[in-house]
Order: sequence, then C-alpha cells, then structure tokens
Amino acid sequence: MALKLLYRARYLSLVVIGENHPEVALIDSNIGLILHAVGEYDLSLKFLDKALELNLKFHGIKSLKVAVSYHLVARTQSCMGDFRSALTNEKETFAIYKTQLGEDHDKTKESGECLKHLTQQAVVLQKKMN
Repeated sequence: MALKLLYRARYLSLVVIGENHPEVALIDSNIGLILHAVGEYDLSLKFLDKALELNLKFHGIKSLKVAVSYHLVARTQSCMGDFRSALTNEKETFAIYKTQLGEDHDKTKESGECLKHLTQQAVVLQKKMN
C-alpha cells in the first residue's frame, strides 16, 4: 500500500513541479527503500540512482544527503552481488562522512565497517570464481 501511495505522490509531483526537484529525490529514495525491502533490487537501484543524481544536483557533492544516497545505492548493489560498484559508492559515503562529521562520528565508523564487510564479500566472491 505504501508503495502505491509513493508512486502516486511521485506522479503528482512530476505533474506539479517536474522531475528536477529535491522532493522528487526524497520520494525516489523512499520508493527505492521499499523496493529493496521486497527484494526488487533492479528497480530499487533505478530509483536510488535517480535520487542520488538529484541530490548531487541540488545539495552538492559533499552533502550528507548525498552520502545517504551513496550508501543506499551501495547497499542495493551489494545485495545484487555487485561488490565492486558497492565498494566504490560506499567509499564516497565514507569520504563525505569523514569530511563532514569527522573520523570519530558513529556514521563514519558505520560506513567504515560497511567498507570492511563489502571488501570481505568481494574477496569471498572472487575466491569462489577462481
């Protein structure tokens, strides 16, 4: 039900304010999160990528909103088994958190742990492939 309502909100937003608006990024992020939760990773990634693109455009490359978008994209890519792309995006998250919040902040530490986990998963996958 929530997904239907968000699709409707997105449609109405596109009609009223157009595709290039910060609120559309928020709606797309929420749609992506719900799709991720139900295992629709490909479609989730499309919405999360669009949200990231809009957040970069409206908030700049060092924004905390951009960091969250990078993290959500990385998480979805990880679930899809694309650990290389996930690592790249999580590195962006970590860099923003480190710059904006410092090394000792919980978000920075959490992102660092996520980087370690993604690296381990990538190594395990590579060993299986070899």
